[in-house]
Amino acid sequence: MNGINLSVRKSNRLIEVGENLSKAAKLLVLYLIAVTPDDETELRSITIDYDELKRIINIDGKKRISTLREAEKVMDELGQNPLKFENEEVRDTVTWFSKMRYYKRKKTWQFRFHAELKPYLLELREHFTRYNFWYTLFLTPDAIKFYELMKRYEYLGTVELPLERQKFFLGVEGKYEEYYEYRRWVLDKCKQQLEKYTDIKVEYETSKKKGRKIVSHRFKIGKNKPKIVPKPLLEAQKQQVIPFLEILNEKPTGEGDVRISQTHPDLFKELTAWGGKKLMIEEMAESYGLEKMLYQYRHTKRVHDEGKVKGKPFGWFRSALKGNYADPAQDEVRKVITHKKKVAREKKDLDGLLKKRAELLNNFIKERNEICAAMVKKDPDLLAKAFGELKKKSFILFSVEIQNAPEKSDYTPAQWYEQPTQRGAFHRVLQNMFPANFSQLISTYKPRTAAIEKEINKAGGAFSKFDWGKEVK
Repeated sequence: MNGINLSVRKSNRLIEVGENLSKAAKLLVLYLIAVTPDDETELRSITIDYDELKRIINIDGKKRISTLREAEKVMDELGQNPLKFENEEVRDTVTWFSKMRYYKRKKTWQFRFHAELKPYLLELREHFTRYNFWYTLFLTPDAIKFYELMKRYEYLGTVELPLERQKFFLGVEGKYEEYYEYRRWVLDKCKQQLEKYTDIKVEYETSKKKGRKIVSHRFKIGKNKPKIVPKPLLEAQKQQVIPFLEILNEKPTGEGDVRISQTHPDLFKELTAWGGKKLMIEEMAESYGLEKMLYQYRHTKRVHDEGKVKGKPFGWFRSALKGNYADPAQDEVRKVITHKKKVAREKKDLDGLLKKRAELLNNFIKERNEICAAMVKKDPDLLAKAFGELKKKSFILFSVEIQNAPEKSDYTPAQWYEQPTQRGAFHRVLQNMFPANFSQLISTYKPRTAAIEKEINKAGGAFSKFDWGKEVK
């Protein structure tokens, strides 16, 4: 595949669709678009064998598929996750491919894009976006779509997008109901990835609000020099073509590399000392992945040290990899570690839920305070009425406070209202006296709080009951 120009071309209409594919499926689709010639007039079949498919989907070194079964799952995903075209009147769905044929004996797939995608992929003369396939290499699936959207408007330098449309484009409709969650887990992460791995950087700011709710962002798009660039992309910048190489110049932290002679020299040295050949060891790493290699290495070393393996242990190691031998000792340790992680994760999730509940209740109280302050400002006589109710319900508390501070016995209702210890009580009484004034506020916060409390109960957490006051029936 050396010398293939991996330039992705899409109609802007095709970029502004809803989609929700995994990284494996996205890489395959983008690659198939990139290898479709610019001057094609009809959608043709594209044939890819199993080895090439693995090369494409695992191109960044991360092992996404290593078996035919895993490859079949990617095909199933492509068939079950259509694109969503939407305008003010209709939402239409179209599958990516009209044909995904698998030839069993040859281990080869044949793809043909759906006929309805033809005007969005072929003979593009205007209103289209072109970008380099390699810039998507280290991006998460939603960051790839975010990158496409920003590239689509790069020529303008700025674009305003409603929040709901953003979620539709990024495939996260119905998720991240709380704005801060969407901002933290989607927008900010996508923004960071673009700056680190691509040719553009993005800043965003609130553009429109509806009351307190943010409904739109303005994105500012500029040129960027990425911090991490694949070696093929560096070559492409010089040659104007993209050589399809396995070895990348750099990888993000945490991304695997199957060349264990470089990444794990001690393991490689041990396996060769056990009788393994260099090429065979590298092929094993390619087929089974480093995690399985390390697991069976530790397993083999332990049984060898116990005298259960005769001669050089590489043959036993190879059989263990092929047969996926279970190691009770490692599995028990892994079970303990997994349990600890699960407990820590559950505690973190519970803490997050409790924090979210507290934020909702604090916001409710804050907005209730604002409503009460406005009512009192409009009608100061309300304080005297509320004070009369308050004394009936909290006579002992007032008596104790006056006993501790005798000068308060002559306080007017307005002076009592100014006391931080009493203001919240005034507001609760005002809410119960005029429930209709607070019905919209309660209908906004109570269901959301109840939903979170349900999740807290499921997670085994506890919380104090909140008094929502009298409600309109």
